[in-house]
Amino acid sequence: MRHELWELTVEEAAAVTGGTVEELGGGYKGVKVPGEGFTLMLALDMDDEDGWYCWNETVDGSRCCDDCYLKLGWVPLTHLAVAGFNAIIQHRCTGDGDHDEAAGPVTA
Repeated sequence: MRHELWELTVEEAAAVTGGTVEELGGGYKGVKVPGEGFTLMLALDMDDEDGWYCWNETVDGSRCCDDCYLKLGWVPLTHLAVAGFNAIIQHRCTGDGDHDEAAGPVTA
């Protein structure tokens, strides 16, 4: 994915989800969407292979699950926040580095 297209897509995702564009470090940007009790973070794969990933953070910016990025795939921007919140709500961290995603793949 061309860098310009990637940046435009992230900006459009922020506008559609009601979130804000956030610097993630290393030149990456993501979308920060406030929720109740946690913040949904969304990031688009720059290599154009995997689509969107999400994770959740507390109000102070700490991750709720240390090693967890949930793959959403190629979700339409109009369903992106719902898909991300659903993935976070359905996710169960076992605490030993394994993640139970028994709810199956995320669908919007």
